[in-house]
Amino acid sequence: MTGGVVRRAGALILVVGRAFALVVVIGLVAGGMPAVWAQDGNDGFFADEMHRPRITTDLTDEIYDYLEMWEDRGYLRRPLPYLRPYPLQVMQDALEDVVARAPRRHSERAEEFLRQIDREPGIHLRGEHLSEFSNDGDYFGYTGGAAQSAGYILDNLSIAGRIGLYLVDQNEVSDDVYPAGRRNMTIDYMRDDSELGALGREFLLTASVQGMAGFGSDTTYAQVGLTRSSYGPFYDSGVVLSPGAPHAGHFSFTHRSERFTYQHLLLAVTATKDDGRARDIDRDGFRVAPNKFVVLHGLTFHLLDWLDVSLHESITYGQRFDPMYLIPTSVLIYNQILYGEKDSAFIGFTVNARLPHDLAASTTFYLGDIGFGDLARGNLDTRYKWGWQTGTRWTPFIGMLERVSADYTMILPYTYTHRRKPPGDGSLYEVGYDGEPRDTPDVNYQNYTHHGQSLVDLDPNSDRIRVNTRLRPHRFVTLHLQSAFMRHANATREGHYKDVDGEDLGTSDGSVNDPGYRSDDDNLFDQWRFMTQDVIERIVQLGFDAEITLPVEVEWFTATRGAPGALTVDFGYTFEYGWNRRPRGEGEWVELGVDDAERLNRPVPVEGNDGARHYGRFGFSLAY
Repeated sequence: MTGGVVRRAGALILVVGRAFALVVVIGLVAGGMPAVWAQDGNDGFFADEMHRPRITTDLTDEIYDYLEMWEDRGYLRRPLPYLRPYPLQVMQDALEDVVARAPRRHSERAEEFLRQIDREPGIHLRGEHLSEFSNDGDYFGYTGGAAQSAGYILDNLSIAGRIGLYLVDQNEVSDDVYPAGRRNMTIDYMRDDSELGALGREFLLTASVQGMAGFGSDTTYAQVGLTRSSYGPFYDSGVVLSPGAPHAGHFSFTHRSERFTYQHLLLAVTATKDDGRARDIDRDGFRVAPNKFVVLHGLTFHLLDWLDVSLHESITYGQRFDPMYLIPTSVLIYNQILYGEKDSAFIGFTVNARLPHDLAASTTFYLGDIGFGDLARGNLDTRYKWGWQTGTRWTPFIGMLERVSADYTMILPYTYTHRRKPPGDGSLYEVGYDGEPRDTPDVNYQNYTHHGQSLVDLDPNSDRIRVNTRLRPHRFVTLHLQSAFMRHANATREGHYKDVDGEDLGTSDGSVNDPGYRSDDDNLFDQWRFMTQDVIERIVQLGFDAEITLPVEVEWFTATRGAPGALTVDFGYTFEYGWNRRPRGEGEWVELGVDDAERLNRPVPVEGNDGARHYGRFGFSLAY
């Protein structure tokens, strides 16, 4: 049995290797060996004109990858802020640093980015399609077009954004389209009643909107808009705020000086019931609730030219708007205690170092709760609710190799969860409160979610180690090689949530919607539960993503824009093998009992449920 699994895994790894080799060969044939293996002094690698309009609100745009790599190599006069997206003012200043300070290959690339970010906002059109699928028949796809724009309205006022209309294939849509630990990173859209039936399938005709306005200079600026946001030294993930979280209302202020950077963020997010249900209307007609906010402070000290230390804290609250949390010099945790509200606070730090030999290292810690009293008495078996991410990056730019990165992330049980205790004398945390009947799930304004999704990538009681490689075999070809090993276990076993009469209050799932509250005297998060379970899900991933961008010489392109348009084709494959896997795609709404809530029964790790899964994606876009 084991030998068969190994043989199948080996065969699939061989398929990945052959696909990778094919992409590299395409790059070699397209550009020739001299272009592939040129060093930093390569002449003309990025000199040819490529008109690919970009907007700063797109956190997946490779401009963010290059800014991170150039910062690690020391081409920027000062570190970039941890809060993204950046306004044009910051991006332009950083690119001009690279033009002035970097070798020719990098300066030409920065000049190209500067040409693709317009000084005056113009309207650029983009048509695109994406298909994502798994071997079990899960599918997500969309086809549509968008108009996007970026530029300066005034000398100190920039805008960037896009609005599109898409036809979304709603059939077989589930989280199973994506490998474990990954989410939709393409478009944000809202489900509504604009459903269409055609060819025996159901489609959703929907809009997708994102946009930001930045007012100020590259040293002091404010931003407002609707966009995805991220915070921290890890650009593609994070334990504070991940770019995989859905787009939200963004209000921020940033001040940068030679010795420190201060950032203040207010996110206007939406609350869901404690079961995490957001997109489907339940029997009460409930969808999502407004008046939920996340406030984040970050103060980064630039201690040395190569060393930055940051302190950050956040508060998640709702059902009111609290101006105390907007005071720049306030301490959020102190304010929470002072005003007696049961909000959810986090505090932490980040250390980022730019090291010799094109190396950089970062670590971020984010603490929600810890049993200080128990620790002081020497009891280590106490509550710990925190996330931690640490990693290193090597950015050599040797031939086609641009960057190799590795990081480790740990999320302890019940981290990012929170629930207010209901009023009354009972010690039990009921399913419903605020005078509502018990069979009505309460709206949660304190957990670290937006629209029912966590603001970070991993579930509680999980960890992950990743190794990623970025290659550029040719001017028009980019290749990402990805590998990961991750674990997850459910810290809440069946039957943990029973009331004084022995009645089960609901099946727990160990997700961000499972807060671990049982009673004042016996909460589940009061003991160390990280990976102490008998059944632990273990997953290995290996895959690649490739992107090929070519100039398109069409007469009406060049006539209207003075430069070719851009055709981009991207595709990828991920092989995943898991032991004790959670049965994916089997979550469903179930009625647990007469007095209990209708809850989402999310799958938990199942002993002996081993097997492989395959994920693929293919997309293309045409922009001018």
